[in-house]
Amino acid sequence: MAAPHVQEALKLLAQRSGSSKTRARIEALRDVVAPSVRKPDFPEAALKMLMRLLLPTAERYRDVASQRAVEDVVRAAVETHGNAAIKPVVAAVAELGHVVGKTPPSAANGSMAYTGLRWACVVIEPLLQKHSADSTEFKQLVTSLAEIASAILSSPRKPVHAAVRRCFARIFSKVSITPFLSVVVAQPASKELLCLSHYILRYADNQKDSSWSSHMDALLDMYVKSVIASKTAVPVHVQECSAALLCHVTHEQFKDVLLPAVERGLLRAPEQLIPALSSMLDGVSLDLSAYIVTIGKRIGTQLHSQDVARRQAAVAAVTSLAKQCSDDSAVLEFTKHLFSVLGGSEGKLTGAEQRMGVLSGIGAMASTSAVGSSCLQSLATAVIKLFLPILQQEVHEATLVHCVGMTSAWSVRLATSVPDELLSAIKKNMALKTASSAVRFAYLHLLNSTLKGNLLAQGAEIIPLLQQAIDRAVAQPHQVSVVSEAMSAAALLAQLCVAQSEAESKFTSFWQTVLDPSKQLLVSEKIVAQATSEALLQLLLFVQTLLFGNEERLNSKNNRPFYTVLAWLLVHRDNVVRKRAATVVQKVIKSSTGGDAESGAAILRGVFGDFLATQKVAVVSSEETEGAAA
Repeated sequence: MAAPHVQEALKLLAQRSGSSKTRARIEALRDVVAPSVRKPDFPEAALKMLMRLLLPTAERYRDVASQRAVEDVVRAAVETHGNAAIKPVVAAVAELGHVVGKTPPSAANGSMAYTGLRWACVVIEPLLQKHSADSTEFKQLVTSLAEIASAILSSPRKPVHAAVRRCFARIFSKVSITPFLSVVVAQPASKELLCLSHYILRYADNQKDSSWSSHMDALLDMYVKSVIASKTAVPVHVQECSAALLCHVTHEQFKDVLLPAVERGLLRAPEQLIPALSSMLDGVSLDLSAYIVTIGKRIGTQLHSQDVARRQAAVAAVTSLAKQCSDDSAVLEFTKHLFSVLGGSEGKLTGAEQRMGVLSGIGAMASTSAVGSSCLQSLATAVIKLFLPILQQEVHEATLVHCVGMTSAWSVRLATSVPDELLSAIKKNMALKTASSAVRFAYLHLLNSTLKGNLLAQGAEIIPLLQQAIDRAVAQPHQVSVVSEAMSAAALLAQLCVAQSEAESKFTSFWQTVLDPSKQLLVSEKIVAQATSEALLQLLLFVQTLLFGNEERLNSKNNRPFYTVLAWLLVHRDNVVRKRAATVVQKVIKSSTGGDAESGAAILRGVFGDFLATQKVAVVSSEETEGAAA
């Protein structure tokens, strides 16, 4: 029969472990259970019962004090009773690993997995002192750690990840990573083991330990079986954690192992592999120019898939592939292949979504890592010229707007000059009677993206075109789409005025129109409230250029509307617009001097005061806040 203190401790633990009072359960664990466990006459059967009673606390306890009290009891059992306590502790960790591995990702599941990891940290060193790395107990613990690692990586509770890395580092500092890797590669491939290898390899990299390299082929085979050849969708956290392995892949391994597996996977089940392919391409630290056509052709087929998610994943994969390619000739070769697909080389693309999918892939290729101004200039020029016939022939409005956007993605890579053919095509296409307001805005946005820095000098020839956009807005000041065109045109005209100060006469009519306080052409409340986020970003660019490049044109009669629009956009529903407006406001405040009543900061204070006076601001008391939180 067990000693009285054992019975008392287990009875009290059973009664108090489920208590909602933190102090009561901590006192029971610290003052009664832990001292009893530290006595040598605490029997093995009682240790098993102890761990069964502690197991539910991993899910129940959320406060750090209670978790540490439980961990202290586990440590006391292992330190005092050795092998008799190791087996029930390992069994408890295995049970936790099984539970968190089968539970959908959540913050609570991640917290429970972290508790299991801390218990494993307590038992791992004594375990290997008593048992070999080939023992059943150690293999069981490693398998449990794999499930725990997967649950933690999938948890949305990101702050705990740093603590987990430290915990794994303590484990690996006490015990070499070699026995862990030996167990990992000896077991059947699984996504959970891949997650555990993530922590092992990250620790090895930080310690500059290359002893694991002998297992590289086995780990790569595990990755192929678990991710590339997976018959089910690969979770995002598994894709991301694979980078720890992929960054060590050599060209030979990529060519002989990964590339054939990717080709087979894209033929067998592209819907499963495509979402994971982007992470694989991002993970490797190789220049993939030699494989861009081989891989790209397989991905290109998915760009015009009927499935929206697959098209989006294919675009992400093309972007990742482009980032890993620095050979401009290889990039151009694959881009030409995509243009041929758009032209019908793999079958006529009748759906607008299919055509836009391929166009998105072409635009994604602009992410290439090719360097050198001359190299980028020749590459971007060649691709832009391939776009021109499509811009001329496309009749579907949404597809045409998207095509202009993808042309813009390439035009921003121009380094030394803008092709005359592009400027001529823009002027011609914007003058067409069939050109809608949305199409014209897209072209104006393209010009704003392209004409930057030393390329602004080439904008002189399009000043009449930009002035036409302003004139259309004057004629139709209540048409939001037409005024949006004027916002984009005004942003570029303001920049051209700064760059071409000697040609002041060309901009006289423009400034008289947009600065007229009675008209407020671009900044009227109705227009700003209805304009799209893209148009408002162009308006912010104009306001910024006006305030910090053409400030001499402002005076006390015409400046207030432009500061007022900054206040409106600070509370806009779109986060990107709010952030851009905040950047402009910060710049205004920093550039203001002292207590000058005419300074930008002083005007903004007055605008904010008027703005708040007209708004209904809800004042919430602390009691109401606590009630809502409850």
